[in-house]
Amino acid sequence: MLAEELHQDLLRQDQIYKQNIQKFDSEFNHKLNSSNSNPDAMVTYIIPVVVHVIVPPGTALGAGNNITDAQIKSGLKRLNSLFRNTNEYTNSNGNDAMIEFCLAKRDEQGNQISGIYRA
Repeated sequence: MLAEELHQDLLRQDQIYKQNIQKFDSEFNHKLNSSNSNPDAMVTYIIPVVVHVIVPPGTALGAGNNITDAQIKSGLKRLNSLFRNTNEYTNSNGNDAMIEFCLAKRDEQGNQISGIYRA
């Protein structure tokens, strides 16, 4: 909580800091309200990721830390639920971050990949 305490102290003691925070909050809320009133302005960002599974040689798939592709996909689904504030992670104080993660389908050279790298 040290960061929050410092923030509160600065709000009380530093007028310029307080004004900057108020300006940021005002602009942020305006932008948020503007996009909420125009559904076409709302964009969900899709972020391709590569999951690296690093295990000792010879570790069987599904054994130890060598998780299966299904477990990785399930983990991404749960992560997306958190970022989108949906399903069991819905929080009345939370917001939809409009961000989703997916397994990358291509590498930097354009070659098709699974999005899961095992080493």
